[in-house]
Amino acid sequence: MIILTKDNSAELTGADRLLDYLVYSTEYISLEQILELINISRRTAFNWLANINARLKTKNLAPVTNIPRYGYKLTDQARQQLSKQPHHPVEAPANETRLNLGPLERRTEIIWLLLKNQDDISINKLAERFDCSRNTVIKDFKEISQTFPNLTIISTRQGRKIDSDERTVRLVIYELLQRHNTALFKFIGSLGYNITQYEQIIIDCQATLHMNFSENAIHQLTFLLIFSDWRIHQGKVIQDESDYYWIMENTTDVISTSEQIMERMLGKDYSVGEVIFLSKVILCSQATEMDCVNASLYDDLNDIAQEIIFRYEQLTGEKVSYKLFTKVLSNHLYATFFRVKFGIPFSSSEVDEIKKRYPQLVKFTAIACNPLEHYLGKHLPSNEVALICLYFGSGNSNDYQDLQDTDKYKRASLAEVLAVSYTH
Repeated sequence: MIILTKDNSAELTGADRLLDYLVYSTEYISLEQILELINISRRTAFNWLANINARLKTKNLAPVTNIPRYGYKLTDQARQQLSKQPHHPVEAPANETRLNLGPLERRTEIIWLLLKNQDDISINKLAERFDCSRNTVIKDFKEISQTFPNLTIISTRQGRKIDSDERTVRLVIYELLQRHNTALFKFIGSLGYNITQYEQIIIDCQATLHMNFSENAIHQLTFLLIFSDWRIHQGKVIQDESDYYWIMENTTDVISTSEQIMERMLGKDYSVGEVIFLSKVILCSQATEMDCVNASLYDDLNDIAQEIIFRYEQLTGEKVSYKLFTKVLSNHLYATFFRVKFGIPFSSSEVDEIKKRYPQLVKFTAIACNPLEHYLGKHLPSNEVALICLYFGSGNSNDYQDLQDTDKYKRASLAEVLAVSYTH
């Protein structure tokens, strides 16, 4: 945990805990996320934020940035400076009174404990650890299973344990990282790896691949790489070698770059399955530039982006077609294409909010995306559609507005005609 003062009062301990999450997050954390994560009241959250700002000021660091509707975030300078300070272990000493955990943080820690401990973990031990009832822990396991249906957790005489292949485990971790799960970032950070060193590995690979990852993508890939290194040294190795030849034939230097990354981490002793998994995650990551795919795929996705924009404009009556936006959407479609092709899920709190608040806009976006579904031969997951919808919203200077008027509903009824008549 990052400590700015030596005061060990309960309030400062809680404020330090919140600060730890802010340091590991490159995205804004909403007030609702803070309340759920740490299980505190609004008043306590505001008190802790004020406490953090006061201590940041004594260190000549900028206060926590607060943008309405988005949340709270440290400035990049403050986050980078604080991240260089030493951390204490995540696990609290046995004689230390633990703060109550929020549901999200508790469930993340349950997953982490299942992965970290060699022995099975009993419900009773977890209830004692979290100072909660057995029923609360049982509900946590139910929620984990609903959130990650592919993750198999079985019951034994000794307790619970994960019984899934390693690829499934990595995808669960990757999904949590995509959701900016600050508790998980903190747990991975506690493993003792040099975060800056692994971040540099990701940054270096951009030049070889002619890619320019977003800040979030670099952050997620860095921590996934650390987690993968840790798991491999535990003997947990991905063996799945599917899509090797497709990646070799349709991309340039992706496999070889992944091999170089594995060699920097592990020397010569690495599996082909790990190389392929890393290659897929790299291709699925968001980037503003991607020049490591075949020209035919580049041309196809550029044409599809233009078709999606045209259909969206016809359906909604909104004008979003301009050269820069077409380029932005085309770049985004690479990540969507590869995630759907390779079966790698996308998840984020932002798309959850879009689906909840703008259902009609998401519906029209889904219809507009029919050319991409036709090209892939697969149905786009709702999260991918909502993410594309998010891009359309960012191109609208009037911000998001769900589509409610009668004329736009009529256009929706015509959308199926567009979908049926479309031929690629």
